[in-house]
Amino acid sequence: MASCGSNTGEGFNPEQFETPPSQELMCGICLMVVNEPFLTYCGLSYCNFCFNKWRNGKDVVTCPLDYKQLETNVSGLMQFIADKKTERLVLSLCVKYMNGPCSWKGELRDKKKHLTKCDHEVIKCVFDGCDTRLARNWMEKHEETCEWKIVTCEFCDVPYPKREEEQFMADKKTERQVLSLCVKCMNGPCSWKGELRDKKKHLTKCDHEVIKCVFDGCDTRLARNSMEKHEETCEWKIVTCEFCDVPYPKREEEGLQITKTSFVTLVIHPFPSLARTCLKAKKAMPLKI
Repeated sequence: MASCGSNTGEGFNPEQFETPPSQELMCGICLMVVNEPFLTYCGLSYCNFCFNKWRNGKDVVTCPLDYKQLETNVSGLMQFIADKKTERLVLSLCVKYMNGPCSWKGELRDKKKHLTKCDHEVIKCVFDGCDTRLARNWMEKHEETCEWKIVTCEFCDVPYPKREEEQFMADKKTERQVLSLCVKCMNGPCSWKGELRDKKKHLTKCDHEVIKCVFDGCDTRLARNSMEKHEETCEWKIVTCEFCDVPYPKREEEGLQITKTSFVTLVIHPFPSLARTCLKAKKAMPLKI
């Protein structure tokens, strides 16, 4: 929080308070105003961070000031609790901003919110790679010209750091020269010719481009101008039963040119739901499934 010690979680710097805090509000470990205080059973308050650092790794935990052993209670827990009363008192104390010409004053609980918009708070540049730290009212000007600022190529919309602009544009100049080269389609008898940048678009509609059949299960690959005819008769084409509207691959209808009665007899046990659906059909003709 606001103006803590060298480690986040240590006490608050007493110099920022309008009125010097009383000794009872001082942490006996970091010697600053308690932050998130814990109260020991012997009546002394310490910063949560400081006390946990003090007790870490110790088999026997003692009070940092009077060195009395902090016994465990019947639950096996150390005898100390969060000191909410002291915390509320500390957070209600009036503090001032200590850096630069800012004249803000207010309760400690409100300082963190103030620092998110204070013009004089020192902040880090937002661009990755830049370690510049300036007051907020100077940072906007810096970020406009920061060498790590991300800019976008006017030709290809690719983002890059401003510091790499010279090399990026050199590379892009080479790329544009390459993409403007005249090429031809390598698909058999296709006569298309054009710039390299347009070749990919051409291949999405070239009649001689080899493509895969659209039906799942079929691995056939043919030139685009031959694929339409293949897909009309593809054994993996999905067709629908004329009686029950159930879709199935065309390859499964072979050998099932049977009468309605024999179809129901065939499927009533393994496919009862399909049989019941087909029984509703009004057509009394041989089934084709």
